[in-house]
Amino acid sequence: MLSENVGACYMVPESWLAQAVTTEHPDGVAGIVGVDASAIGDFSFDSAAFLGVATDAVQDPGNVGTLLRSIVAVGGDGLFLSGDSVHPMQPKLLRSTAGQWFRRPPRRVDLSRMIDSAKGAKVQVLVASMEGESYWKADLTKPTLLVVGNEGGGVRREFIAKADRAISIPMVRGVESLNVAMAGTLILYEAYRQRSLNVVR
Repeated sequence: MLSENVGACYMVPESWLAQAVTTEHPDGVAGIVGVDASAIGDFSFDSAAFLGVATDAVQDPGNVGTLLRSIVAVGGDGLFLSGDSVHPMQPKLLRSTAGQWFRRPPRRVDLSRMIDSAKGAKVQVLVASMEGESYWKADLTKPTLLVVGNEGGGVRREFIAKADRAISIPMVRGVESLNVAMAGTLILYEAYRQRSLNVVR
């Protein structure tokens, strides 16, 4: 375990390590890092090709971790968690990112203010909604903030009303929905596809 003195480390009994960490089968190394990702703060959009995802009350840490991995995989700008979404340093979330958390740590935001800031910066705000039109029709080459909601209630009406457009994922009749991580990943990869084609042209 690392101490407060950078570079210092200590050997501890396996039984102590097992009590100190949350995994069933720890890797044998544990550390303490001084990262504060819990504070809700402002955000400035400084990329002309911005691509980010914001969650509205998404509580499942595995889904949020998967979303973060997808954002990193497509070169996105970040994952932004509403105050009532899962904590950005929740242990299961951290593990589910397979180390990608450290490349793009998720941030907590005031979602309403972030949407307003995005629109003020000419970043299109899209919400994933069963009532939207197919995401295949959306121009995702534009700077984009995608807002996704929890599987039970979806994105709240107040945020849908603020958004520029609602988009959905086509599915065969009788299928209720995809989980938020899968839905977000499909849309992120469509953005990646469109932007790659745009660069080639």
